[in-house]
Amino acid sequence: MSVCVEMFCHSCGGESTMGFSELLHTIGGMGNFQIFQTALLLFPAVLIACHSFLQNFTAMTLGHHCRPANWTNGSHVPGGVGEGDLLGAFIPLDKDQKPEPCLRFSEPHWQISNLNDTSALSLDTEACLDGWVYDRSVASSIVSEWDLVCEHKSLKSIAQSIYMTGQLVGAIAFGIFSDR
Repeated sequence: MSVCVEMFCHSCGGESTMGFSELLHTIGGMGNFQIFQTALLLFPAVLIACHSFLQNFTAMTLGHHCRPANWTNGSHVPGGVGEGDLLGAFIPLDKDQKPEPCLRFSEPHWQISNLNDTSALSLDTEACLDGWVYDRSVASSIVSEWDLVCEHKSLKSIAQSIYMTGQLVGAIAFGIFSDR
C-alpha cells in the first residue's frame, strides 16, 4: 500500500498525485534539522519511560503484618517470652509459617507459644485495626507510607492511574501550547 499525497502542482497548473517518497525527495529529504529534532525528542522519551517504570520501585509491597493491639515494645510480656513468641501470641501464622499480613488475634494467646500445631485451635481473628508493621530492611515505599495493603491495596493501582492521567492531560495541554 503506498501513501499518496494530493497537492496542487504550480508548474503544470493542475492537480497531481505524488507518493510520499517523491514528496520527501521534492522537499529536500531528511536534513540536519530533522535529525537534530529527532535526537532532541529521544531524551524526553527516555525520561518518560523511566517515570512510567518508577512505580515498580516506589510502590513495592514490603513484608508486613498487623500491629498487635496495645503494642508497647513488649513491656507487658510475661517473663521468659522471646520476640518471636511475642509476635506469635498476637498474630496468626499463614500456611508458610509466616505472620499473617492482614489478620491478628482478637486478644493475645500466650498458650500458642507452647503448641506445635495450632490448626486445631479455633481462635478469633480480626482485621488490622491499629495499622501494620513493615519490614523496612529493604526500603520504604508509598505502600508502607500510606498503608496501601490488605483492603486498601487497590489504591496502589489508583496512584498509577492518577500519574498516567496527569501525563495524558499534560501531553494534550502542552501539545496545544507548543503548536501555538
